[in-house]
Amino acid sequence: MTEHHYEVRLEQDLKDIKDRVEKIGVLVATALKQSLRALEHNDSRLAYRTILEDNPINREVEACDRACHFFVARHLPAAGHLRLISSVLRANVVLERVGDYAATICREATRLKAPIIDPLASEIRLIGHESIEMFEQSVKAFVEENADLARGTMILEAQIDESFDVAFGQLVRTGAESERPLDDLLGTLVILSMLERVSDQAKNICEYAVFVVEGETKKRKPVPVLFLDRSNDLLGPTALAIARKAFPDHGVYSTAGMEPAQAISRGCKALLERLGHETAGLHPTAATDLESWSDYKVIVCLDPDCAEAIDPTPFSTVIVTWWDLPKVSPDDEQSLEDLYRVLSGYIASLMTTLRGEDFS
Repeated sequence: MTEHHYEVRLEQDLKDIKDRVEKIGVLVATALKQSLRALEHNDSRLAYRTILEDNPINREVEACDRACHFFVARHLPAAGHLRLISSVLRANVVLERVGDYAATICREATRLKAPIIDPLASEIRLIGHESIEMFEQSVKAFVEENADLARGTMILEAQIDESFDVAFGQLVRTGAESERPLDDLLGTLVILSMLERVSDQAKNICEYAVFVVEGETKKRKPVPVLFLDRSNDLLGPTALAIARKAFPDHGVYSTAGMEPAQAISRGCKALLERLGHETAGLHPTAATDLESWSDYKVIVCLDPDCAEAIDPTPFSTVIVTWWDLPKVSPDDEQSLEDLYRVLSGYIASLMTTLRGEDFS
């Protein structure tokens, strides 16, 4: 085979793979639209048909996977071509999952004892249309290798998250104000969650598109961490200073106290300055001044009773308790050094677990 013929075959194989991705995207978008229609019109026949049609989607995904592996075996791709094939394999997983979301919506729709009525129905319709639009744009950006469209599409996720919050609030009010069966309320929550997950997966496809074009991988964001104690004049400020110096890129750190003192202890300030920490910005902060517990992915409780104050615990927040810290006398340099050493070990273990030793 001449070099020209080889290039023609390579480009044709790539086009075939992209065409397969586009076809799967159309099938999945159709399934999503049908699931919304079946839900809105209480159409069980359409719902069951959509569930059955998830099988052809799965077969198309499997065929696309085989085409990708065949491409690798035939062409031994490198650089841009390798990025594309690896991204297609990952995008295929996403596409299959979104198809499953449509089937799940249909299954829940057939189980509802009564149709969902306004205003909740309108909110679900809105988030559904927004999510499908984002999904279709993400597939278009991927197939066309359009990084600008991908980045513009990713912005839509925040809007959909807001729509989800509104719809969830309306669902809660519906549960409180009506005699809707619990099964129906839970089923509606599942439907909302599936639609919101469509936007999350669409964002993933957009990130794959950017990677194909520019080789840019998704950057992991630093973790928001709060060190919570009682008086915030010793434990919290010490932990904050250690984390900021030892793991500046791993997290965004804050500290607060339930009953904050007027200033950090002199012993704490002296120790931190002797060990090379900046103390000018360290001062006790009241927990009541924090906007929301949900702003933090991890809250480290440094006093036994602090955890009880976090009520309710945000769904996405992890509470970590370090209650076996050494007893400290604010004026005893040795006990302060012991505390510093123990806290350093705990913080190193936490941040390595969250972000790894080679986080960047």
